[in-house]
Amino acid sequence: MRAVRPVVALLAALSLGGCPTGKSVAYRDSKSEGTIADVRLPPRDGPVFDWRAPEAGDSTVDSLVDLPIPDTTFDAGYSVIKLVATDGASNGNLRGVAGADQICANEAAAASAPGTWRAFISSSTQNARDLVGAPKRSLPVVNGRDEVLFNNYDEVFTRVVWRNNAKMYTFSGRAIDNNGPWFDGDAWHGSRRDGVLWPTYTCSDWTSAANNMVGAAGELDDRDLLRPDLDNCSWTLALVCMRMP
Repeated sequence: MRAVRPVVALLAALSLGGCPTGKSVAYRDSKSEGTIADVRLPPRDGPVFDWRAPEAGDSTVDSLVDLPIPDTTFDAGYSVIKLVATDGASNGNLRGVAGADQICANEAAAASAPGTWRAFISSSTQNARDLVGAPKRSLPVVNGRDEVLFNNYDEVFTRVVWRNNAKMYTFSGRAIDNNGPWFDGDAWHGSRRDGVLWPTYTCSDWTSAANNMVGAAGELDDRDLLRPDLDNCSWTLALVCMRMP
């Protein structure tokens, strides 16, 4: 369990532009509905890995808005919804949703994983909970080894930790843990617990790696897909990719 530190520590760390490696601070945000969330700041001289995906032109999220429902008309005939993590890690500049989807598509292609893959993230143009349409929401959600994580897609947004003590695996079959390139076994999502966009916590709509910004991320090594951790946008995290049913 992480220690909770005073809010002044956060403000001091941000004003200095960083903090020593491994340090963390925590604060209570008025939008987090009482949740204490960690803001982990990068070392001043730490490495930053930057994906080179296509520009998306997404704008900064400043407030919660009604978002358009994305195209969920996929009909590949799959009987499950599959979640797989990326082997690579990225800072918060994913080049928008289009860039994040391209990262997933590239890793799936490299692993010869069939199907259409999209990044499981929220932004100003989509809510993660709306990525799967009503006709397919009753399908079970599984990991890369077809172990059931959630009994259906709606359960993703009501259950805190997934089922069966299963792990999240990457496209190459590696279990996500604290020893890979993904900071603390985390993955970007930009969502509240209910799968709706968490405004301002998307690293400027997934276009910024600034170390004075934070993005919402889950703890894959703790089986908590939508944990409301707030990770510094310059840290390198995994993405969760979803095969569209």
